[in-house]
Amino acid sequence: MNSVSKIKERRYRDNLANSGGGYILFGFWGIIRVIMELTMRGGALQEIIKEVDIEQYSIGVVYLVTFIMFAIAFLIILFVHLTIGISAIRFSEGKKKRKGFLALAAIVMLVIICCVPFDFYSTEAEKYVVTDRTIISAVVDLTMFFMLFDIFRSTVAISRLTRTKNEKGEAGNAG
Repeated sequence: MNSVSKIKERRYRDNLANSGGGYILFGFWGIIRVIMELTMRGGALQEIIKEVDIEQYSIGVVYLVTFIMFAIAFLIILFVHLTIGISAIRFSEGKKKRKGFLALAAIVMLVIICCVPFDFYSTEAEKYVVTDRTIISAVVDLTMFFMLFDIFRSTVAISRLTRTKNEKGEAGNAG
């Protein structure tokens, strides 16, 4: 028969695995979103390249350096999402005991909270603007925040339930 603590632990493990997988998918979505912003939004990529003094460099070098910088940024985004997501999944399966990925998750949560207001800031208008794009962007960011919060909450709950189970097991063995 399943006890209440076993049912809770299984539910938290399922939540953790689902949130970890979802966070990995959000990493890929984040990369796609940045690419769409750069290529489809009013020549943002061209504006970045225009900032460089092209007379000093050939246009090919400017494009190459720009590509390398974005590739590094994409790899960092992917690394963070994969690290948190895979660690959460492994913890949910009981294959990982350390909770260091929670520190990275907390940092990302803090960055998300600090950056959500900037979803509404328009550099062209020099003011806060509410459009469909800004609302969707803020909702996606807040969804990611709550997913990370669920990873955090589920990991702590699993640790507490496991510790309580182990303490009861030791007390039962001592008696």
